[in-house]
Amino acid sequence: MLRIWQVHQDGFAGDPQVDLAAGPDRLLVRRRGWEVVIERVPAGAFAWLAALAAGADLSAALDAALAAEPAFDFGAALAARVADGTVCGVA
Repeated sequence: MLRIWQVHQDGFAGDPQVDLAAGPDRLLVRRRGWEVVIERVPAGAFAWLAALAAGADLSAALDAALAAEPAFDFGAALAARVADGTVCGVA
């Protein structure tokens, strides 16, 4: 869970309580320079990225995203992931 990671970071201030009943998070873990960036992503984006990471082609990855989240916005997801460097090449 993202919350567990957050409360264990240097400089964390605030309530250290973690609600384990909140359920799982879908997380994207990446680097920005030397910094680790962890963010929650919607079900569709998670399925899309997981499919691409597993070697699926773009069409199959898009199918996985739409199965997980019918309202998945491919254009917004692609723009966000290109902008942050998560998607950096097309083969």
